[in-house]
Amino acid sequence: MRTPIASGQALALLALCAPLVHCASDPLPYEDSGLAADPGNASILGLQVPRPEGQWVTLPDTMDINPIHAVVLHEDVSRSDREVAGRAVGTVLVVSGSGDYWAETDFSYKVWDLASGVNTTSLMYFDAFCGGITVLSNGNPFVAGGTSYQPFLSGIAEAATFRTRSGTFGPVGDMARGRWYPTTTLLGDGRVMVDSGWDENGVMNETVEIFTPGGGWSPEYPMGWSPPFYIRKHVMPDGRVFMSSPDTESRWFDPAVVNVNNTGWTHAAWTQYGNLPNQYWREYGSSVLLPITPENGWEPTVMILGGNREYPTATTELIEPMDAVPTWRWGPDMVSPRVRMNATLLPDGTLLTLGGSTVDYDSTTGVLAAEIYDPERNAFEPAGTMAYARLDHSVSILLPDATVWVAGNQGVIPDFEEHVEVYEPAYLFNPDGSLATRPVIDDAPRLVTYATDFTIRSDEAANIDRVVLMRPGAVTHSFDTDQRHVGLEFSVVNGRIRATSPIDSNLAPPGYYMLFLIDTVGVPSVATFIQLL
Repeated sequence: MRTPIASGQALALLALCAPLVHCASDPLPYEDSGLAADPGNASILGLQVPRPEGQWVTLPDTMDINPIHAVVLHEDVSRSDREVAGRAVGTVLVVSGSGDYWAETDFSYKVWDLASGVNTTSLMYFDAFCGGITVLSNGNPFVAGGTSYQPFLSGIAEAATFRTRSGTFGPVGDMARGRWYPTTTLLGDGRVMVDSGWDENGVMNETVEIFTPGGGWSPEYPMGWSPPFYIRKHVMPDGRVFMSSPDTESRWFDPAVVNVNNTGWTHAAWTQYGNLPNQYWREYGSSVLLPITPENGWEPTVMILGGNREYPTATTELIEPMDAVPTWRWGPDMVSPRVRMNATLLPDGTLLTLGGSTVDYDSTTGVLAAEIYDPERNAFEPAGTMAYARLDHSVSILLPDATVWVAGNQGVIPDFEEHVEVYEPAYLFNPDGSLATRPVIDDAPRLVTYATDFTIRSDEAANIDRVVLMRPGAVTHSFDTDQRHVGLEFSVVNGRIRATSPIDSNLAPPGYYMLFLIDTVGVPSVATFIQLL
């Protein structure tokens, strides 16, 4: 098995881990704060210290497998769960496979119950390292492709689902050819689009395959161009798929017209980045579909951030893909260049950006300062300081208690960062640093169909400002393929919230969502999972 990077090994490993040093004004991780007896004390004791940037805490539990992929599973938590646990709550599936170690023959995954601290590592039947990951409409994670090291580095054709009831992986039928570094995308009709990645010969697979749950794989559809690894793409409200990056040419894919004679791909726009010296492409940057809400008329905006292994960049760009002539424009710069970064949507409509480094694959240049992007202000603001560098094979993912779980960082192979951090955003605190009072969802339906009204019961109904659906994330290699923030129209009738579900499955692809209530001062509830079909 691989060896996690222990804190005492940092210097010996060429400082690939971030130094265990905190400024006096920084919140200390649980293990360093003198509060380790109760891992929730850094928050739950309510120390009267203002936290305008939120708070980073290091969990006492460590990661014993390399977290290549991470998915939040649809298991409900409650406010009382968090109060009793005194820590972040939610259940995370971590998929490692061989964990980037050619000699590893035990392919591993882990289910981590954060409330109890129980995390169980199990073995899977194929090496899902560097495959693609998404979540099906039934809530089961779906993995396609992965790694073969023999006789050379190449892709494999296996595809499988993680069956949440049994906690095991099972095959769904192989793809036509191998894929290493592919992207999987859940389409509006519940099918899964898989593209790119090296095939079994170590050559770029220039085809698209589409998986129908219960129906198997489509024929291979030639793309007509040579794609990059891990295409960043998002399903748009009209059902088409918008490829934002990492190439300088953004493209459309239309699943309604693709066939063996029609690639389905067309030109969309050219990015601003790439027009000046040392601006190549946004390899290992991130891409995010910003919140789609009634306030913005359900019009999507996509943001691309950072990237470029040779000359990492702090730049960002924005585009409205469904404009008649979509055009990328510069957004605000981040605090520092970031390559191999992560970006996670929050229920209040902002975006947490974190990690990466100013020199590729060099954790001594890791960016510990996190930032919050506010789309309404089109500006970044500080979001505290992490304790550990997070570069390649790091993941960040929104939990149902509205915190963000962060893990991983590739060390000198086969070593990796073992410490896990959680970001508690500023919206969880009062101005004096005490814990904010959160709205509570007392009751909500488990299943909701499209374009229908449904009732949410909450004693705080009169003080609710927003009702939000957040699709649980599925993150790997600096990109969360599944995260999505959809605001709902609602009214308060007889003390209960009557919300209207999204109009169709292109606006919100089918599956499980975290339902959040946001009050008039911006404090979110703990989420309840609902299935949208």
